[in-house]
Amino acid sequence: MRLYEFLAGAALRPYRELVQHHIRHQTKAQLLAASVAKVDRLPHELKPLAERFIDLLNERILRNRVFWQTVLCQDAVDAIVSLANEHFGISLPVPADPKTMSGVEQELAFGMFQIATLTFAYNAVDQRDLREFMGIRKGLFR
Repeated sequence: MRLYEFLAGAALRPYRELVQHHIRHQTKAQLLAASVAKVDRLPHELKPLAERFIDLLNERILRNRVFWQTVLCQDAVDAIVSLANEHFGISLPVPADPKTMSGVEQELAFGMFQIATLTFAYNAVDQRDLREFMGIRKGLFR
């Protein structure tokens, strides 16, 4: 899937719903494996910087209450791509508009977005307090 395909169906959906979907449908081990697989698909020169990128996601976004209360998927893509540009020293278009991106840029931007989404789900899958902070329900009763 490319970024434009994802955003065509989900741009205006609350981002927390996407993270919630992953939490409800994947185990912690599956989330970790998927995240590692996404990192492995990064360009060779970016892979060594991926762990710090994940740390930055956790520092700047994971504990940002306003982000979780208000952000739509398009906004999340933009925030994550902006952080990726800053951290990796790349220059993907922000806002992340697929119409202005090459296929390679879309794939990279979507990969960064997926790494972030899987990371957030991984962190929250077994932490009820974090899920509540994010406005995410794992099951019927939280």
